[in-house]
This record gives sequence, structure tokens and C-alpha cells, in this order.
Amino acid sequence: LLVQPRINDLDVGWFAFDTGATAMLADRAAIEAAALEPIGWVRLQGDARTTVFRADRFELGPMEIDDLPVVGVSFESLWRGFAQETRGVVGYEVLAGSVVTLDLHRHRLTLRDSHVAAAAPDDRVWAPMEIRRRLPCVRVRVEGGAEGLFMVDTGFAGGVWLFEEFVAEHQLLGDRPTRSGRIRNYGSSTPVRTGILEWVEVAGRRIERVPAEFSTGPMTLLAGDEAIDGIIGLEVLEHFVVTFDYDGGRFALDPVETEHGAFR
Repeated sequence: LLVQPRINDLDVGWFAFDTGATAMLADRAAIEAAALEPIGWVRLQGDARTTVFRADRFELGPMEIDDLPVVGVSFESLWRGFAQETRGVVGYEVLAGSVVTLDLHRHRLTLRDSHVAAAAPDDRVWAPMEIRRRLPCVRVRVEGGAEGLFMVDTGFAGGVWLFEEFVAEHQLLGDRPTRSGRIRNYGSSTPVRTGILEWVEVAGRRIERVPAEFSTGPMTLLAGDEAIDGIIGLEVLEHFVVTFDYDGGRFALDPVETEHGAFR
């Protein structure tokens, strides 16, 4: 899922639109093209230290943000997964305070100010959404009735990824037909078994025969009291118009209307 923002009034290339990113990220080429000034440093996943820059002005469609922090990273390993060379990631720093509506079927992304959106008439069926360390999370039920807290991640191309403790606690592998594999994510690698879940329920919608990744090793995404049980990705979200209300703490899935009817 790629977008083309402007940074300091320049088009610096394609950026991944990723609700699973806790910050705005950019590579060296974008940082140099926009002449961003360093303002400090942070540690990323894997404990690597990297520089933080400031964008005087950021624009994505009608959205404008001044003095936006941008974390410098390398994206060479990610380019292979995209049709276009990628210069960065649009993450939480941009999405916070917004109502984000995503229609993958029509290739349409809408960003609205949360205060304006809250005042507008709305007949959506909303489900609670919790922000954990800048990540949008919702309650999900899966085949067999197991329920957990899952991040909704537009940067994950699969259907659902179930983490090791959740898989073991609810005995979700058993004799299920699967094949072995690994998922690589921002420098980390997790062993998984790939198979099918008969159904997944999220925000009041049931999706059947969902491609699933069952972790067989640890996934260190959040920890302790803030741990989550898995990830919902694009192969689920593509069936719906998806709305994230970050300030309102709510999430909605509306069926996509096509010539073949609506997916419910």
C-alpha cells in the first residue's frame, strides 16, 4: 500500500502507508532530497541507533503537518516486496489525530481531522480500538472461539498472523495442514507454519477461509502487560472499507459494494 507525500514541498518518492509503523520513516535519499535537519536519535527494533530528523512541512493529500519528526532508516531490503522503489513509511506520527478510511478495492485513501469527522453524521457500526505503543489494536475471534487482541497492520500483506503463545494456548496447530516458513519484519525473523483458519471475526464481521501464519517461535512485538496476540493484515482488510478513528478509539469494517454484491 503506497502513497506519494510531499516533504518540504518536494515529491521525494513512494512511501508505504503502514498502521503498524510507530513513527514516520525515510531513507537517506529522501532525507537528502528534502534537506532535513537532524534533531536527535532513537533506538529501533534490534536496538540499532538511528538519527531523527525534522521535516518543516509534510503533505499527504489535503493533510498538512508542520515540524514532523522523521526517523532515518535503510529500505533496501524492503524494495523487493514492492512494485515501486520505496523511500519511507508513513506511520503513527501522521495518523494520530486523524480518521483514516481505506478502500483497497477502489485504491482510495481518505484522511480527515478527527474533530471534523466526529461532528459529521455517521451510521457505521463501530468496534473499540485500543492504541498500544502507537499501534491500533482490536479484539478478534478465530476458529474454535479463541479471542485475543490483534494489531491491524496495513503493512502486513497476509491475512492473519497468530503469535506463538496464542497458538499454543488455544492449540491452533494440532494436525492442521501447514507448511514451514519465516516472516521477516524490520530486521527480525520469526519461524511460522502457514495454513488456513476456517474463520476470523473482527469488528462484527466474519471472514471465512483466511490465510494464516502460526508462529512457532517468539515474536517480540510489545511485551508484558502490553503484549498482543497477533496481526490482522491486508488479505482480511481488502474485503472492506476500513476506518480507523485514532482519537475516538474505534474501528469499523464496512462491506465493499461491487458488481458481485457486498462481502459481509
